[in-house]
This record gives sequence, C-alpha cells and structure tokens, in this order.
Amino acid sequence: MNANELLFSLRSRITPAERDALRDNTVPHISRYNRDTLLRMLDLDEPTPMPVDIGRAKALHAALRDYLNRYMPEAPEAHKWIILACLFLALVAGEPMHPKAIVGWKKAGDGYICPAREEDGVCQWCVCR
Repeated sequence: MNANELLFSLRSRITPAERDALRDNTVPHISRYNRDTLLRMLDLDEPTPMPVDIGRAKALHAALRDYLNRYMPEAPEAHKWIILACLFLALVAGEPMHPKAIVGWKKAGDGYICPAREEDGVCQWCVCR
C-alpha cells in the first residue's frame, strides 16, 4: 500500500453527509484540531506515493481503538474522528498526531521532537522522536 491508497481509504470512511457536516462545523464530538485535520485530508491532492506498511497502519488503528475504548468509553461517537485524523497525520502527512499546543513538539531539521513522547502506547507510531 502507498500513501495515496491509504488517503483514498481514509476518505472513503467519511460519508458525503459527514463531509458536509465537517465543512459546516456541525459534527458533534470532534475537536477543532481533528476537524481541521480531516478537512485538510479531504482537500489534499494526492501525496507522494511513498510506501505505507499496512501492518503498521492496522496496528496503529487497533492501538487507538483500544486506547479510546479504555480512556474515552463515554464518547464512542468521537472515536472515528480521532482514529482517522491520527492515521492521516502519522502515515500520510508525516506529521505529529497531537497538537503542538498540547504536547509542545518542535520541528527539528527534517523531523520533529516531542517532550511528551513515550516509548510505548500510540507514541510509537508518531513521527516525533
């Protein structure tokens, strides 16, 4: 799989009605950061067709689902938006999964450094070091 194929797959998980709601800012249970990220994803021209490890994508999806089921069980309607945004950021855009204002990551050369990074959990899929 490559980044273009993953982008197409992620976009296909958002229905036309959900696209309209994202654009109209009427999707409940979504942060402004994730909404902005998903709007960017929907409008993105095809990225460079760099390879994406499908096993890595599936593992990130499973880790996010498990994390959200554990720590946000009261808001399952928000899970979809978080998962789609994280998969896009980490595997298509090559950007940190968390907002800079929350975790304080910094651009360093051609990469990112995050002071909140942990070696386990979902951080292992983030582009930050």
